[in-house]
Amino acid sequence: QTFYGLMFCYTVGTFVGLTAIATTAQVGSELVNLEAEELALTVPLFAVFNGLGRPLFGWLNDRLRPKFTIIILNSLILIASILMIHISPNEPGQFLVAFSIFWFCLGSWLAVAPAATLSFFGLPNYPNNYGLLFLAFGGGGLSGIFTAIALRGITGSFAPFFYVTATLAIAAILVAYLTLNAPRKTRLANWLFRYLISPITPLLMTLVEGWLAVAKPKEIREKGDGN
Repeated sequence: QTFYGLMFCYTVGTFVGLTAIATTAQVGSELVNLEAEELALTVPLFAVFNGLGRPLFGWLNDRLRPKFTIIILNSLILIASILMIHISPNEPGQFLVAFSIFWFCLGSWLAVAPAATLSFFGLPNYPNNYGLLFLAFGGGGLSGIFTAIALRGITGSFAPFFYVTATLAIAAILVAYLTLNAPRKTRLANWLFRYLISPITPLLMTLVEGWLAVAKPKEIREKGDGN
């Protein structure tokens, strides 16, 4: 249940994020009348937000349970989708904010997904678990792009696509809340590592280094006395 819930949320994240990246120029041109030169200037801005998502949500994931980190991510997608639903041609700033969030969330998922997999299911079989989960990256991206193209072909606009992303974000929030709970053994192991093993490891290393510093000169002296 937890794995499928995580896979659904990851699929929603890539469905929205990869489609936003693929359609940035078309959406900006069609919905807010941006020129090609203006659109070219937006890409570095969006790329910065995409890059910032990784360390920021990696840091946040270390301090919150992955469940709540994923709820925050989907809440941001919902906010950006609402901004795009209510956009008008004379509001390029709203477009910049919404698509910065979309790019940001996709970058964040690349930090959250592997960490969440480890947190929920532990180290055993981690490569297999994350390998299966990563299918959501390609599946979400392909289905998102095909959906956006199909809706534009039917309606003549990309605007309806953002009703889909808003609906999926709400569904992902509910799925995350209901299903993303680590097994009790995994929660206990994570708790022990975070609050017991991790804090005392530097102390143990210091004690070992101190013992080596004392033992080595003693060993040298004993060898010298033997000679």
